[in-house]
Amino acid sequence: MVLRAGLWSLALASTSAACNGAGGSLETLASSPVSACGAGGRGWAASIAAGEPLQCPPETVLVGATPPVGTSAWCERVDGTRHGPFAEFFPLGGVRTQAEYREGRLAGVWQEYYEGGQLREERHYADGESVGRWGTWYPNGARQSEHDYASPQERSVLAFDVDGAPTHAVTEVFDPSGPRWTEKDTWDTGKASRTDAFGGLVIRRVGVSPCDEYATKFSRCIRDHVPEAAQGSMRDALEASVRGWHEAARGIRREQIAEDCRAALDAAQQATSDMGCRW
Repeated sequence: MVLRAGLWSLALASTSAACNGAGGSLETLASSPVSACGAGGRGWAASIAAGEPLQCPPETVLVGATPPVGTSAWCERVDGTRHGPFAEFFPLGGVRTQAEYREGRLAGVWQEYYEGGQLREERHYADGESVGRWGTWYPNGARQSEHDYASPQERSVLAFDVDGAPTHAVTEVFDPSGPRWTEKDTWDTGKASRTDAFGGLVIRRVGVSPCDEYATKFSRCIRDHVPEAAQGSMRDALEASVRGWHEAARGIRREQIAEDCRAALDAAQQATSDMGCRW
């Protein structure tokens, strides 16, 4: 069905206002999940999928169509500037993405869905910039990650496995030369580990893949499966290993370090096989 223009729908405004606040720390993010921000209903996009017309604001025209004619529709001014709702659909119907533009820039809530209707990702924008709390979810509905933007250039990130267990927490800064997000350098001199927002151990990256894999998996094993009384000594040993690899990686022994870390990974897997650690 080709869509027609009408009055502007502001169905996303309340959700946007609730979650577009200033970003916070990792500790705040860990204690206040994005799901509390109302990551939910598909609003006006669901109405469109049900056959209702897209409602555009005054002085805009409708572009596009819903399935089976097309897979996206939005409102724009005569000069081509997007202004108003945007909706994208799966070829056989169902909302894929819904968002809103104001004067050509994303504003408010942006949501993406799995084909079955489960929310996949939710973002928040103000004047085209990333703000507030973002989140992603696994197909089973469990949260996958949460991002809290202190500014468009800095964010705190929490990640979870499919069972809901936290896997890492980190602060990242945006590098426009990449462009890419990189871990913010907040390490104390001489330290190879620190405590994250969950009270777990975060290991400093060595920059050699097998070593980083070993550190990540072994620290998770210690946290989840080693008796508390024994965790301290095991963490100290892990930190000592990582510190040594980190120093050696600055030299010319990277290949040898990689071999050492692969051997350490194999040995740790065998040593913890009875603990239930996942490698």
